[in-house]
Amino acid sequence: MRRSVFYCLFAVLLVSSLAQAKWIDPEAEALKNRKFKVWNGVDFTFTGFASSSGMKLISYHAAINDFWEWDAGAGIDSLGWFVSGGGRYFMYNWPRTTCFFAFPCHGQVSGGMNLNYANGGRKTYTDGAVETKYDQSSSMSMWPTIAFRSIYQDFFSLSLDVGYRLMVQKPSITRGYGPPLQSAVDDMEKGNKDGFGASISVGIVF
Repeated sequence: MRRSVFYCLFAVLLVSSLAQAKWIDPEAEALKNRKFKVWNGVDFTFTGFASSSGMKLISYHAAINDFWEWDAGAGIDSLGWFVSGGGRYFMYNWPRTTCFFAFPCHGQVSGGMNLNYANGGRKTYTDGAVETKYDQSSSMSMWPTIAFRSIYQDFFSLSLDVGYRLMVQKPSITRGYGPPLQSAVDDMEKGNKDGFGASISVGIVF
């Protein structure tokens, strides 16, 4: 008798549990928690890395998957044109978060490396009423960076990049016209030193 009662109670509890249970597909749940939307887009860099020549750059970036993206771009500085290319790895990727303490956004933190090739050019300096022109040859530099990107309304993005420039090939500086001017040489050499830098970019994503 006691055994029959026990079996009845066990059957009632089992049926009740099954009725209230929510069946979960482990694979689907893992994908839901891990899957992030990947982005392609165009960035407009309007403040450049620390340099006496400054920088303006337009670049295209494309996500390969949830972890990696590549980018390529071209720009101009006060001496001439340059091109840039590299890749990034997403260290953190939040599909839904809050940026600037108030705005809903998709937040990303990535680390990567870019290689820049600059064509060089001519720069003019004036000392009193006398002009001196110096020419700078082509150069190459590497930029390991960490980037903080926020994406709003699945359309607009704002990015901050912080990095360190390593000159792979330093340019040569020669006087093209006018009397020697050591302050001009010092200024151009300062613009080609290794060092920390940062840039801000606005972009369109799709």
